[in-house]
Amino acid sequence: MDRKRLTRLTLAMLLVFALLLQLGVGALAAPLISFEYHNAYMFGNADGAFRPRANTTRAEVAAILVRTMVEGFEDGAYPEDATTLAAFSDVTPANWFYWYVIWAYAEGLVQGYEDGTFRPNDPISRQEYAAMAARTGASLHQAEDLAFADADTISNWARDYVYIAFRNGWMVGDDHNNFRPTANIIRAEVATATNRVLGRLDNNIGLPLVIQNLDDARDFPDVGRGAWYFGSVLVAANDHRSVFGENGEILRMYILVD
Repeated sequence: MDRKRLTRLTLAMLLVFALLLQLGVGALAAPLISFEYHNAYMFGNADGAFRPRANTTRAEVAAILVRTMVEGFEDGAYPEDATTLAAFSDVTPANWFYWYVIWAYAEGLVQGYEDGTFRPNDPISRQEYAAMAARTGASLHQAEDLAFADADTISNWARDYVYIAFRNGWMVGDDHNNFRPTANIIRAEVATATNRVLGRLDNNIGLPLVIQNLDDARDFPDVGRGAWYFGSVLVAANDHRSVFGENGEILRMYILVD
């Protein structure tokens, strides 16, 4: 076992022991608490900004999905047992996103266009994100009536995917009950929705009580603690250890510092 992995394992055991002490002796008789280590999957710019309200590109979402939901990803290596590989005219080995698109396509998470392009730098719409998220393993069901005020603007090909995203609580409508299917999804929304897909903390409720080492978290000048997306970005952009109770509730989340 390498030193880094051993250090993380030791840290996890110490965190669980410390949590049991905080919860009291009675916790020792309760069902075993589980814990998980989660890597950051979204990052800031070279200038340190997160750009929470910036559009998200198709390449960025492909990278996010591969980082979080594809086991065995290796930058620089083709997926094993892949029956088809991406051959998009606008995705080459010189691009930072090349291997992410290769793996995302091999896993069936993304698709290209009829002209043979992927259009990696195009902004992705909310209904396109719903489709990519739903392809990660959710059972596809025929969409029932979608109660959004603008439901008739959802593309026919996307209705089943949007239904899955809404039914599972990954994506919701705005204050006017509009889904806005063709609107570009911004980075803060991607962080929120992806955390929900992964079953991670996705909002600011209980942050002072739940999150430990908050002051050690990666700090972005354009993500204030009062922003509605602060908790979502915090979880998406920081390595952390989550400790869960017997019903799957998050008891503590520890920001891990290198």
